[in-house]
Amino acid sequence: MRLKYKILWFEDDVDYLTEDIGPRVTNYLREDLGFEPEIIYKTSDVDVDALVTQEEYDLIVTDLNLTQGGDETGQKIIEHVRNQNILTDVLLYSSLPQAIEDIKKKNPGIERISFAAGRPALYDKLHDLIFLTVRKVQDINNLRGMVITEAIDIEIKIRDVLISKLEKLAPEKLEEIKQKQIKNQSARIEALKTSVAQSVTQFVEDFSRFLNCMTN
Repeated sequence: MRLKYKILWFEDDVDYLTEDIGPRVTNYLREDLGFEPEIIYKTSDVDVDALVTQEEYDLIVTDLNLTQGGDETGQKIIEHVRNQNILTDVLLYSSLPQAIEDIKKKNPGIERISFAAGRPALYDKLHDLIFLTVRKVQDINNLRGMVITEAIDIEIKIRDVLISKLEKLAPEKLEEIKQKQIKNQSARIEALKTSVAQSVTQFVEDFSRFLNCMTN
């Protein structure tokens, strides 16, 4: 069973994503952290508002120097973070250090936003940020919820497999299986009744001995 890690990534250089840094991030998540990566690549020519508010992501990553719209995508995401429309961690990067400095000056002290200047530094920054976001979800309550969700998915898959197999059986074979299940269930109920009765009897006896000791 693998838990998913979902990234929304804005970048116009598709080759850079699919042939270089994307596979490295995927390998890190899958091999080192044990997550199943789901990286959604988008260019600047999309509805940013709908993307960042209608889905839940573990991380949002965007290049500030998209060929369409300049740093508009990054600025829109920052506005959503500032307005608390999204609580996702965000990484903004640029091959131009001055672009990073300009966006920082426009948005001083904003939380949950990280920056990377230059492509050579991007993977290391992603590596550290992914690790930090994974640590955040290791809180026991959040982890329990994710495991329960994955367990339910597995149960559904098992049910579907069983149904597909049972549908191929002849009616007389299905009836045979049904009767065997009824007998097994009845046997389990009887065993449970005996076990409960024995437990109650033992409890009463122990409690009686305790009362006798208290009164003597």
